[in-house]
Amino acid sequence: MSHIRIHYMPDTGRIVAWDNASLGPGLHGSCITVIDIPDGHDIQIDPTAQRINVDTIELENLSEEETILAQGPQDWQLKQAIALELMATDGMMAPDRSVPDRDAWAAYRQALRDLSKGHPRPTAVQMLVAFPIRPDGANAVAALQQRPPRS
Repeated sequence: MSHIRIHYMPDTGRIVAWDNASLGPGLHGSCITVIDIPDGHDIQIDPTAQRINVDTIELENLSEEETILAQGPQDWQLKQAIALELMATDGMMAPDRSVPDRDAWAAYRQALRDLSKGHPRPTAVQMLVAFPIRPDGANAVAALQQRPPRS
């Protein structure tokens, strides 16, 4: 018989890592459970489709809706996209650079800064939907928008 050690978040059961190691220290902030695997069997761990049930401490499948949300972009990815887009368009605001539609670029950059503001804080879904199109017509988050959104 073999074992899989699963690190999971104690409040949600979200799987953050797994390995074949024996019990020992877990990842910071995570709990650990061990699943026994009978000889001749194989268990696949997929954190976008499974979690640990925090009541029973057993591996369970996510619902279809939860799976879609788990596979979509996360808040940090949208915040990173905002930061990268602000850096990429910094030059548009340089006073010595001739830029057509400078006001449109300034408004675009302000809209980027405003995406993550509000109370309550916007979810990844809300930021993704509200992400503005660049004044030159480019969509800076096209790749993220092709993924199912995560709330």
